[in-house]
Amino acid sequence: MAKKRFEPLKPEAEENLPSPIFQLLQAYRADTQPFRKVHRLVDLLEWAIKWHTVVAVADLLQQQELPERVKLMFAEGLRTPSLGIWMLFYREAVQALDKPRLPYREWDRLEQLEKRHNLIAFRNAYAHGATPPDEACAKDCDRIEPLVLQLLGSAIFGEVGLAAARRDGIHVLRGENREACD
Repeated sequence: MAKKRFEPLKPEAEENLPSPIFQLLQAYRADTQPFRKVHRLVDLLEWAIKWHTVVAVADLLQQQELPERVKLMFAEGLRTPSLGIWMLFYREAVQALDKPRLPYREWDRLEQLEKRHNLIAFRNAYAHGATPPDEACAKDCDRIEPLVLQLLGSAIFGEVGLAAARRDGIHVLRGENREACD
């Protein structure tokens, strides 16, 4: 059976990304030093996993009282919230949803890409002090960038927005834009 390859983020869709991940993607592309560049890729991956988690947990909190098992998992996991714990929070939140407001399973690339490519292990290798030579960093960028772009091509980034409340109102932050909303 052939491995499924997801459509990568299309260049014209980049402006629809939530602003923080859009800015990380721009910084990644602008960097030319391989060691810094691979760390920007790690930042993109971390932000993408945390975005999935925040969206799913927010959905769960709006809909129902947290199940006891989820409360216990949060209580334990928040003591040392590693990226693997963030991934666990995402899985558990989606599983606990009685009536998801978003089609998480239909949109989900994160689970499949993580399972096939050990993205968290890749991130952990760099996040815990690894300092490989530039050639190895460049190879890792070449290998992982297409996977991150496949992840960013998910509708969870383009169809779910980031809203921020300020004194001058509520704004949705997409790409480089800040648009007022009700």
